[in-house]
Formats: sequence, C-alpha cells, structure tokens
Amino acid sequence: MKNFLAPWFLLLLISSCQPKRANLPIKGFENYTNLSAIEYTYTFNDEDRLEEKHIKHHMLLGDPQMTLESIKRYSYNSFDSLIEVRTYDLDEQEVLIEQKKYEYNNLKQKVLEHTVDFAGDTISKTIINYTDAGRTVSDQLTFCDLDSASCETLIFNNYYNINNQLTQSEFFVKVKNQVINNGHVKHVYDSLNREKEVLVFKGDKLENRTIFEYSQNSPQPIKAKVYDNANIISDSILFFYSLDQRTLIEKKNYSNGKLFLKEQFNLDGKIIESILFFDSDSSKTKYFYKEGNLEGEVSGSN
Repeated sequence: MKNFLAPWFLLLLISSCQPKRANLPIKGFENYTNLSAIEYTYTFNDEDRLEEKHIKHHMLLGDPQMTLESIKRYSYNSFDSLIEVRTYDLDEQEVLIEQKKYEYNNLKQKVLEHTVDFAGDTISKTIINYTDAGRTVSDQLTFCDLDSASCETLIFNNYYNINNQLTQSEFFVKVKNQVINNGHVKHVYDSLNREKEVLVFKGDKLENRTIFEYSQNSPQPIKAKVYDNANIISDSILFFYSLDQRTLIEKKNYSNGKLFLKEQFNLDGKIIESILFFDSDSSKTKYFYKEGNLEGEVSGSN
C-alpha cells in the first residue's frame, strides 16, 4: 500500500474541529509509524519584514490525534532591526509562553539577546562584544534552570588573524561564579586560507581534532576526519557539491565507520531532508519551502 498516507487520509487523521490544513507531501514515509507534520504560515509588513509566524504541529499518528498551534509575533526598531519576538500558545487563548528581546549598539550590532518565560523569569541571556572589524570578540551566554533557580554561564572569547579569520575561541563554564569547565578551540588554515584543522582542548588536554581535506584549489572541503585524543578516527564527514563545486547538496556523518546522519540540501543551501540512523530504526525529516520560506516539515521514525 505505497500511497496509504495519501493527503485525503491525513485529513481524516486530524481532529475535525481543527481548521482545514494544507496538504503536505509525505511520500517516502510509508514505513514510519510515529509521524508528525509542522506547517508554517508567514505574514509580512509593508516593509517586507516578517510580522507573524503561525505554527501548526499535527500529531498525525497516535491516540488521540491532535493539532497544537502557536504564533510568533515580531517587532522592529526604527532601523528595521528585530527587537522583540513574542510566542503565544493559541490552544490556551493566546497565552504568552516566551518572549525574546534584542538590544543594539550605535553601530546597529546586536549586543544583547534576552529570553524570558511566561512568568518573566530568565531562560537565557546572551551578551555580545565585537572587534573594530565587526567580528564577534566575545559571547557571554547564560542558561537558567528555572526549577532549581540556578544559572550556568558560558563565556566565549574569540581571536582573529589579519584576514579576519577566527583562529582561537576560549570558553569558560561558570556556575555561581565558580569555573567548572574551561577549554579552547584552535583553527588552522592552509596557504589558500582554507580551514585545515580544528583542535578542541579541555583545559590543556587535547580532546579531539578535525582535519579537512580538499580537492585541488577547491574552496570547499570534500571530507572531514575527527580524531580522538588517542589519534584514532572516531567520526568522519563527507561533503558533496553541485557541478560548480561550491553549493553543498549532501552531507554524510559517520561514527566509528557507521552512517548515522545524512542531510540533503537544495541549490539555495536550505536543508530539504535529514535522516538519523540508529541500530535498528531511523528517523527522517523532510522540509518544504515556498518563496524561500519554510512552508512545512514532516518527521517520522520507524
């Protein structure tokens, strides 16, 4: 029964009290028993800025079937930079469930991102600083566990070479002003200014390193190998490009020689399919676009 999940059948699975939904293509999900679909609808203002994003999450298989709806509303400042995103739960009569606020410096660079929940409690806060060339020089990201009323702060300090390429990132994890973890990441480039190697340290100890391989004069890597601290390959990534060798169309991630993630992209660089492979099953997501906007996605696991 290759087409047993035809669009007319999907409509029967959704509660009759829900508004009629657009039919999303789901060919290729015949063997996926846990299925859900998400639809996105966009509204733009007179300046062509995103004003609203309406989200419908359909739980198509399960007992009971249901549709969850939410909406994000976007606000901008006088120079058209995003200053606020409010997320409402439409199933609870437009109850505000999350609010993001953004602040900018006099160069119109974002310097603060603050997220709070429906009660006004901080979920996360990011403080950003920049170099004179406009590169991010430091990030301070704070996550708060609202159940225990404790916060964890991640601090990143970034360093660049004369070509404005990132050469090193230092990171610190602090809880109650005590550093519980620290490390740094080094980026090495070849004579063609292509990223050749990334080394990750925890404290002074090398945790892993990634080496990128290129075809002759190609600006894009064709392979990446991840070595653990014992110099054993633990993961690898294969990159596949269009005929111009610049547009990524597929990426495959391997762990210990086994494929665990495959991603495909369209010619605009947007992901159109991802598949996660497990020992005995898999999870797949397909993404659909309309006029450059994400129109919907269908996910399932078998």
